Amino acid sequence: MSEDIQDEIISAQIIDASGKRLIASESPIRKLLYHQLYTYKQAGKYGLLNDQGDVVLKPQFDSYRDEGEQVRFEENGKLIPLERLLD
Repeated sequence: MSEDIQDEIISAQIIDASGKRLIASESPIRKLLYHQLYTYKQAGKYGLLNDQGDVVLKPQFDSYRDEGEQVRFEENGKLIPLERLLD
């Protein structure tokens, strides 16, 4: 999806083949660079999904920074590397 289209999306959903809504996000669901993970947002917090649409990390983070191979999530003013969250 191109960036100009993403900028206009204010929410996103993942729906299974039967039409059941699996995940609703308050912002675009975005793929992290160099990872097979996707960010989503609920109740003002960010979480992570895998490429199957399963929740990897529940929404608990205030923001995130995707700088290619370095991904960090902010929680209570502290930046936590993605690697530490996935252990």
